[in-house]
Amino acid sequence: MNGISIIIPTCGEIKPLVRLIQSITKQTLDKPFEVVIVFNSISQTKFLLKKPQINFGTSAELQFIWIDAKGVNKARNAGIEKAKYNLLLFLDDDCELVNSNALQAHLNYHVAKPDLFCLGGIYNLPPRASFFDRVYNLIQIRWLYGSLKAAHSQAANFLIGGHFSAKKEILKKFEIYFNPAIIYGGSELEFFLAAQKNSLSCELSDLVVTHYTHENIWSLTRKLNRQGRGQAVAEQNFPVETAQLQAQLGETFTASLIMKAALIYFNYVFWYGYFSQNQRRSQFIVLLARNLLDSVRYRHFKLIQKLEAEIRIKNDQGDRL
Repeated sequence: MNGISIIIPTCGEIKPLVRLIQSITKQTLDKPFEVVIVFNSISQTKFLLKKPQINFGTSAELQFIWIDAKGVNKARNAGIEKAKYNLLLFLDDDCELVNSNALQAHLNYHVAKPDLFCLGGIYNLPPRASFFDRVYNLIQIRWLYGSLKAAHSQAANFLIGGHFSAKKEILKKFEIYFNPAIIYGGSELEFFLAAQKNSLSCELSDLVVTHYTHENIWSLTRKLNRQGRGQAVAEQNFPVETAQLQAQLGETFTASLIMKAALIYFNYVFWYGYFSQNQRRSQFIVLLARNLLDSVRYRHFKLIQKLEAEIRIKNDQGDRL
């Protein structure tokens, strides 16, 4: 492994970008690395006007790329083409490396497992994260661990696009890229579906980055709706029964009452986006109706169980008398 190319798509917000790059400079690594920053919203002229005021705090090799069209996947693909090292590390610009050996850990893992295609990590939240930031983080964590192929296994079907590494030689060999048609929402899904199709190995590690999100109910609603639409673009149509099962899993998750309510709401937002993209809104209504009916049946079943238990207790007390 000759080095690491760190690919960072960005809309051009300078403060989080500087924070991420400064955290990269604190890394201890026994190989060279480069940082490929791909701008897909801010113009080159506008950035160059700001650049003299920016202190990235690094002597590392920085590549700046501008692409005309907006879209995180187009930016990632452009970064892949410009990267000169075999190991690619994809980081979103709202992240920060918290451990000084993060790059070395990715490198060591890939060296130890030559056949491994991708290695993913997880997101942690900064202190005092908002309620909706915590909701979104919980959704991401549940999705990540839900994609593991078996209990107590690191083998994963999917990883988070904003924090994973991949071998460029394998990516090129199988011609796996990010779908540029997906601008936001579930952007990495098709990438990992292609990896599965080619029987390529992906693993989830305990490597951590801090993820600085600033969500509110409206921004998170838009995001989950886009993710549902993104999944519809990437995957075949789900039957209503599959969506119904996943919605029920969201409802039965043990959490505080307000967190549980938020998870149920955003779960349905996701599926509304999915069915809307496929022009199947009527099936979303079917999903709601079935889940409501099943919820009533479940509560009726629990009530009957409770009443039967109380009757047994009273009967036992009567026998003893």
